[in-house]
Amino acid sequence: MDFLAQAKVHEIVAPKEKLHDVAASTPISEVLILLEKRQILSVPIFDAPGRWVDAGGNEVIVGNKQYIGIVSVLDIITYAFRECTTALNEANSVLSRPVSSAIGSTDESLSIWMETINVHDAMEQFAKGVHRALVLPVLENSADEVKLLTQTDVVTFLSGNQAKSALLDRVFNSKLKDLNRPDQTKDIVNVSMSDNLIDALNVLLESKVHGVAVVGDGGKLQSVLSVSDLRGMVASRLPSLRFLTVSDFLRQRELRTYDEPLSAPFTCTPEDRLKDVAETMLQFRFHMVWIIDYKDQPTDVLTLTDIINIIRAS
Repeated sequence: MDFLAQAKVHEIVAPKEKLHDVAASTPISEVLILLEKRQILSVPIFDAPGRWVDAGGNEVIVGNKQYIGIVSVLDIITYAFRECTTALNEANSVLSRPVSSAIGSTDESLSIWMETINVHDAMEQFAKGVHRALVLPVLENSADEVKLLTQTDVVTFLSGNQAKSALLDRVFNSKLKDLNRPDQTKDIVNVSMSDNLIDALNVLLESKVHGVAVVGDGGKLQSVLSVSDLRGMVASRLPSLRFLTVSDFLRQRELRTYDEPLSAPFTCTPEDRLKDVAETMLQFRFHMVWIIDYKDQPTDVLTLTDIINIIRAS
């Protein structure tokens, strides 16, 4: 782990573009549209300094901004489902509220920054399920910008530096079945094509996961339902969701008729090398991939959190 202890998180985020953040007063509906436009899953929220006490009581102030949380699609949808039923006027009211209202809908929205400056310690935080964190300038009054470090950034770094670490080289070149998985016994969360969409989304939200497997006849994996599918959701569509099945929603998402097959989800098997699976996940910006058996039934799921955990445990 010497290489990872010496590598700095600021080196990872330095090439990233300027941070996209939004004011606490921004309407939720505008944030959903921003997430869709930028094809991102979360955004940091700021307000004027001194108005908020964030998680843990620490002030995260940079310049004239106090960062008070990082709101994700999961936070917003959890909040919206809790606050409104099916009436259009309710949906309009909820989505017009300030985005700061959604902070705390999941525990992760309150985990907004990290003090650590080395990759090894950052991995420990991400291994607990945190998907993103702000990296603050090293020195107060520094010209460095605030950047967002994500699990994708960390796994990209780990994958790209296999040649510099015997541990990384060994782990990434191992087959999935041979890896030390600290959470090998986790349950697979799935829904069926015929399930009501709202019921399926509630399963997703209650399980506190970002995606669930959609299975068809015989338990075969057919698609994936993810919170990212709800980016760009507008108030006028929320009431209609209760009338859709999972199949209806997925076909609308892919602009497919009922005579056309849905896009096959990316899958892997226990015989695949972690290196190959991770490269595909990073290339297509997948946060999870289902591991299937010879019957095309999902038996396990591999996430970016898992990859970080595997390396920490090796």
